[in-house]
Amino acid sequence: MSNFNKKFSKITTNYRTNEVNPFSENQIVIGHQQFEDFRETCKNQATQELQFNHVWKLLISPFNLIRAYNKIKKRQNFRNMTINDKNYYIFLNEIRNNLLRNSYEPKKNLHEFSGKSISEEKYLLSIPNFRDRIIQAAIRNILECIFEPRFQFLEKKTNYIVKNYGFQSTKRQHEAIKELKFSLPYYAHAIELHCIDSFTKVSHKHVIKKIERRLKDKKVLELVERIIKSDILYMKKEPIPFNETLNGAVLGPILWNIFFELFDNFIRTDLHKYINNINIKEHRNNGNTSTFNVSKFKVFRFADDILILHDGPKRELPILMDKTCRFLKTLNLTVSHKQREIKKRNDVNNPIKFIGFQLLVCKRMNKHNQKFCSVRPDVKQVLTKLNGRGYSDKIGHPRRNNFLFMKSNFEIISHFKLIISSCLNYFTPAVSDVAFLYRIRYILRFSCAMTLASKHKSSITKIFKKHSRQLNCSTQINFRNPQREKTEIKTITVNIPNRKRLIEHSKNNGTNILSNMEINPFSDSINFLTRHNVINNCSYCALQSSNERFKYYNVNNPKISNLKEVQKFRDTNQDKRLLLCQKCYYKAKKNSLNYIK
Repeated sequence: MSNFNKKFSKITTNYRTNEVNPFSENQIVIGHQQFEDFRETCKNQATQELQFNHVWKLLISPFNLIRAYNKIKKRQNFRNMTINDKNYYIFLNEIRNNLLRNSYEPKKNLHEFSGKSISEEKYLLSIPNFRDRIIQAAIRNILECIFEPRFQFLEKKTNYIVKNYGFQSTKRQHEAIKELKFSLPYYAHAIELHCIDSFTKVSHKHVIKKIERRLKDKKVLELVERIIKSDILYMKKEPIPFNETLNGAVLGPILWNIFFELFDNFIRTDLHKYINNINIKEHRNNGNTSTFNVSKFKVFRFADDILILHDGPKRELPILMDKTCRFLKTLNLTVSHKQREIKKRNDVNNPIKFIGFQLLVCKRMNKHNQKFCSVRPDVKQVLTKLNGRGYSDKIGHPRRNNFLFMKSNFEIISHFKLIISSCLNYFTPAVSDVAFLYRIRYILRFSCAMTLASKHKSSITKIFKKHSRQLNCSTQINFRNPQREKTEIKTITVNIPNRKRLIEHSKNNGTNILSNMEINPFSDSINFLTRHNVINNCSYCALQSSNERFKYYNVNNPKISNLKEVQKFRDTNQDKRLLLCQKCYYKAKKNSLNYIK
């Protein structure tokens, strides 16, 4: 029994049903400290393959239940909740008592079909109850602490051959686009793969086996099996037997990452060995041949979307595709034939697509003498969605929406404003060309005007004269002030602002989210400094400590004995400057470093 398990066997007092108020402030503060200690120990022990015991007490702790409740209610801090509220205390206390008595049984989930647009195929959703969502969120808080640091350790151990950006609290989609923009000019081809109905075909036996490798608490494992194997209601009437579905549940995302780690291990072992064996057989790693003949690859993944970058001869591409597809069949996953392609990095007619973006390497160079990678939104995907929702034609011309006639002018304009802001907040942080974003605003603004014109049986010009070009509209709402116990009348205005203001506002929203990070992934151009910040190493001693600060050292007239030794510590001969750590920087000033003067 490890020291960790001994420590957390005594982590909390035995909470019983006879306690008066287990949700008091003192116990919540104690639970907060215990939860942070648990998180730190999981990070420190991510390098080892350990099994965690005595996790049940953390799951039942009042702090974990309050944290789960606030996540579902979209509240970040538990202190914002009124802990003295009787309804709130009774509701969570009943959940906790049911878990202690082992009398909890999840209710039957609702069964619905939904799709991204009308033209696309529908996929299955299992929607749990509000009580079941709280319990699933409490389990997810613990599983994330255990598995996410392990995933990050395995990525670092293999030099980031595989990177997962989906369903993680510390990563976002725009980080994937930023690193693709940096790494795509160094590769020649790309393989696109997309799995169909992946969440409905997950085998829960594989998931539970993967959880058992890191967890040994039987009560938690039994509770996860109950939640997964709960029956489903169709049209709120007929029960459907057990089906392997994870889509729609709160536990679905992290269970998908745990299950799909098998694919990451396949790439780290089988594909990596295959390419290394080819390089050894054809004698590509010798010093006589150039490094451009060596084949290499890198994989980016987000949920069920896979993108494989490859640099080498073309004959290796279909072999890599066949091996990945065969392995996915062993996991009971099918790859769509439409979204299964091999593409070049500089093909204008068929660019590389990933997570709603399209990437293309241009012939022109950057300011820093590097190949420029343009990032734009996927035009076909956006237009099909707008056509499916009834905002435009197939070509992209705006049209009226027949589903919004019964609403008021204020509700119609606010509806279109929300769609415009959501689209721009997703695309602008990572896009290098803003022309298509102007077109999205044009389509939605004119479709809003056309719906108002068809509602009032007038022309578009009259509506723009009445509401201005920005479609201003105001309403009065009765607002009650609980302190004064009076009702007040407030006027609220809504409009669609200018395109420049919208883009600036969306960029500021993106940068504020990741203000605490070392690197800003929303930068359009990638220069010499950001390239080294991504790698986090000194150009001379290859130091990989993120705590130390790096500095520039200008080399105006370098005196170097061998060109082979330059490639070890120097990346670009055109910039004539090195990025060094503090020790190497002070040595270079004193002319004490070898090969640098």
